[in-house]
Amino acid sequence: MKPFHYVAILSVVAALALFVAGFSGAAGFALVLGTAVEIVGAMITGKQGNDTER
Repeated sequence: MKPFHYVAILSVVAALALFVAGFSGAAGFALVLGTAVEIVGAMITGKQGNDTER
């Protein structure tokens, strides 16, 4: 996995923790941040899915 995948996974975990703690606005921001990181990472690497050439 690439580093941006780890950032996206951590942002989802953080969003869940924030939501449970009652900070729904911050949880929503964390989800948007994770999505943005995944989109930028896909743009940089050129990958849009799990299909790879072998």
